[in-house]
Parts: sequence; structure tokens; C-alpha cells
Amino acid sequence: MQQSHRVVLDEPITWRERGFPDIGATVGSVREHRWTLTDLSLPMLVLRDDALEHNLQAMADYCERHGVELAPHGKTHLSPQLWWRQQDAGAWAVTVASVAQAAVFAASGARRILIANEVIAAGDLQWIAEVQRDGAEVLLCVDSHAAVDRIIEHTRDAETPVQLLIELGYRGGRAGCRTTEQALSLAQRISGERGLRLRGVEGFEGVMPGEGDGQRRAIAGYLESAAQLLDAMISDGYVEEPIATFGGSAHFDLVIGAFTRRGWSHDADVRVILRSGCYLTHDHGLYANSSPTLDGTELEPAFELWAQVISTPEPGLAIANFGRRDAPFDAGLPMPLTVGSPDARRQASGITIERLSDQHAHLRITAGTALAVGDLIAFGISHPCTAFDKWRLIPVVDPNYRVVDAVKTYF
Repeated sequence: MQQSHRVVLDEPITWRERGFPDIGATVGSVREHRWTLTDLSLPMLVLRDDALEHNLQAMADYCERHGVELAPHGKTHLSPQLWWRQQDAGAWAVTVASVAQAAVFAASGARRILIANEVIAAGDLQWIAEVQRDGAEVLLCVDSHAAVDRIIEHTRDAETPVQLLIELGYRGGRAGCRTTEQALSLAQRISGERGLRLRGVEGFEGVMPGEGDGQRRAIAGYLESAAQLLDAMISDGYVEEPIATFGGSAHFDLVIGAFTRRGWSHDADVRVILRSGCYLTHDHGLYANSSPTLDGTELEPAFELWAQVISTPEPGLAIANFGRRDAPFDAGLPMPLTVGSPDARRQASGITIERLSDQHAHLRITAGTALAVGDLIAFGISHPCTAFDKWRLIPVVDPNYRVVDAVKTYF
């Protein structure tokens, strides 16, 4: 086993990891203890191992069929263990949004890191130069001459050229050049700098304004502009071994359509890289309603939040022992799935979450639905990113809810 893996797997499980027994276990020894869900303290967020494996293989197969690479966004989970599984399934690189996130994966063995963001701080740029000196490959984004000036200033002693992607944005969006002319001016500048290497174009389509078909038409137009920009960069000789990287977890099919079904100048071999992150766990809400199927194969929600009814204070109301500190709520409240223990469950019909307090879920119960103090309820969640960042250690369970692993997060 690599030494970088030991850094994570040898971490002790103590009282700091809520819900786990404090008996001297380590992250890497969880399977040996044969815990079940009932050995853990509730509430507890769990990951279904069978769903994780299904999603890993489904996305790997999908990318292979379409001739694209995958650099999953590690900020979704910020867990080296889950990245190792994605890497074993064929991921080309890990994507992050900051140097702090990049450091987590570099320390745990990642050798190719895509920072899908601008990096301008002196210390951050010096860190990039150092890890590249140690053999890692780092790509980062740029959208202005001012940023290029800072990169040159703070990496002038670097032994390896800094690899850059020009970020293309859109009006009202976040970072990124707003016009093709701005981007091409930047490309010409970068291509003439000895310490820099231009690799291609980057952007993010997932938060473009609009809904439904109107949003998807806007995204398709944006991606077409990006493809035309990359082709112009290739034609003008600004970029070698070109890369195009887009694709969140909701519209990656449009990225494939824009970049893989066209001829490029000089018959260039363009590497198309998706950066989807939430495909790994999927969910019961945001991505269940927005992610495309993988050529007909459905992703499966891997998250379940298990909690217990602790009070039935008045007719039609029950209180479960979790709240905003435990579950995501920025993209929809959790959804009751089942009532009962893992081996004796019924569908949670007639139950909805009315609101969340910090540590309490207020459940509204329709007439004829029975809930009692002590009942277990499994909930689905919406938006994996804001579920992971609430838990330092998350158990992975098999179909019988035996704990077969635990994944450490580093938010």
C-alpha cells in the first residue's frame, strides 16, 4: 500500500468522529469491527456501497463509449478514499476549486490535479511550482492579463512551465473571459511566455440562468462558442495537445455533443474532459431531477440519512433527531424514504419534512399515518456537496447495512 494512503487509513477514530464507537479503531480497520447501523449513534449519514460501485462503473463506461476523459470534481466529497476509487475506475485527473483542496489530494497521492479556478496568490503559485518539481502535474485557469502577470511574477524560478487553461465565461456569470477576442488576446500572450504552457479552454455551464429547455439551449450556445474559441487557438498555433474541459453533473451530455462531434483545425486530437462530481453519489433531489441518463443507464442515489423519532408532541407532528447541522437543505429538504429497521422497513408514505431546526426535523404526518417514539426513518438528500461537508467520517454500508468501510473527508 502506498505511504500516501497510510496517511488517511491510519487516522484514529475517536470521539471527534460523531456517531462512531471510540474503541481504538482506525479508518482503515473499520471492516474488521463488523459494525452494523445499530452500533452507530444516530443521526448518521451513510453511503451505500453497491450504489457507489454502480455509479463508478456506469460513468466509466459512458466516458469510454463517448471518447472523453473524466476528472471528477474532488470538492464534492474532499475524500481521498473516494478519489482512489474514481482513479481505479479510470479517472484522468482530480478536479479541485482551490490550492487548499489540491493539497488534500496531492498529500494522498494524486499526481494530476486540475484546478478549475483562477489562482493568483503568491503562496499558492509557489506551492504549484513545488509540487510540479516533485513530479505532479497541475493545470489551472486564467482569464486576464493581470492574472498572467501575477503567475509569471511568482513562478519565475519554477523548473517546469505552468500549465494554463483559458477560462471562458458568460455575461452575469462568475470568472472567465467574456468575449472570444479577450480570450484570443490572452492565448497569444501566454503562447509567447517561456515559463507558461497553454493547454486549452475551460468553463462551467452548470449555473447558467434559465430553466428547462431554454437553459439547455443557452448552454449549448455557450459550449459552441467555447469550441470555436479552442479551434481558433489551435489554428493560430497557440496550443499543443489541446484540452477542452467543461461538464458539471447536470449537462455533461451537452458538452459531449459540442466537443466530440466536430472536425478540428489541423486534425488536432482534442482531449475532452468532463468534471462531473456528484455522479458518484447522485441524490434523491437536485440531481435526480437534472442529471441526464448515461445512454439509458440510471445513476443510483448512494446517500441515506438515518435518524430516529424522539418526540410526538402533538397530533400530526413528530420530531426526528437531525437538523441543519446534519443534512443539506440548500437545494431542497431531505425526503423520507422508509420507516423501520434495515431488515424490516415500510415506505414512508404520509410523512413530509415541514422544516429543519439546527438539531431537529419537524415531520408533518397525514391522518392515518403512525409514527412512534423510537421509530427509525431513512431519508434521501438533495445536493451531495453540502452533505459531505457536514461529516468528518461517513460509514459505507453493504445491502444488509453492515459497515464495510468509512470515508474520511477533509473540509
